[in-house]
Amino acid sequence: TLKRIDMSYGGGASDEGVEIIVSTFPNLEYLSLGNDSTCGAKSVQALARLPKLNILSWWSHVPLTDSDYALFAALPALERLQFPTVPVTDGAITQLVQCKRVTSLTLSDKAVITDAALESLKGMKTLRDLWLNKAPCTDAGIADFKKARPDVKVTP
Repeated sequence: TLKRIDMSYGGGASDEGVEIIVSTFPNLEYLSLGNDSTCGAKSVQALARLPKLNILSWWSHVPLTDSDYALFAALPALERLQFPTVPVTDGAITQLVQCKRVTSLTLSDKAVITDAALESLKGMKTLRDLWLNKAPCTDAGIADFKKARPDVKVTP
């Protein structure tokens, strides 16, 4: 059975397309939604029905509310979560901290987080890799995070 779908470049999905993916490929472990994706909260809810999905790259251009990010915590096997083009906010980070299995979190230079987000991420106990990709945190905030969480590899 198909375990990996990568639409990172040149592809995209909608909420309806994600529903088809979930129904057709129940053993999916990796999903990268393309940079032309128009997926919203309905897609995140549908993905929670994939018990083995452990890597998700979310490229969608549909804005999620801060509270929508809490839906990612319902993905039972999620370990790596990537937001390559998404403007993640401090409020979104406070919701993502609820993801109990995520070990790797990748943000983009479009993230609009502050040092407050890093403060929240200190509580994400499973986190081991944090990719900030030039997100607008201060050097002091990053240093404080590293001091509090020396177990996390931070890539600014």
